[in-house]
Amino acid sequence: MAVYKKQEFKAFIKALKFGSMAHWIDIARALNVEENTITKWKQLPEAQQAIQDGIDQAFAAMEQAGKKDWRMWEAKLKMFGINPVQKIEFSDPREDLLKQYMGNSNARKAKDTEGRSSSDPA
Repeated sequence: MAVYKKQEFKAFIKALKFGSMAHWIDIARALNVEENTITKWKQLPEAQQAIQDGIDQAFAAMEQAGKKDWRMWEAKLKMFGINPVQKIEFSDPREDLLKQYMGNSNARKAKDTEGRSSSDPA
């Protein structure tokens, strides 16, 4: 097991648990330890648990902040590698036929007036 100073290691664990967004190198500099020490610390069970706790806390905060915002849920799905449902637009085959025989602008007019009687206002 790596030799470390208890005070620095406790500060490292606290930074992990409470969602420090700093890069590992920045954490090493702030604690005045070598980058390799951080790499070794990350492998310890206590650090692994602290990392998981930090992730859980970040997700909980994210859900609370964006509770009614669909974009938050979409972002969360993407983080888990799940692509949200994509919109697929289908064309109306009748419109394609109208375009073919009447042109674009006349086809839209014909589709819009479809089902109306001649006495209905347009």
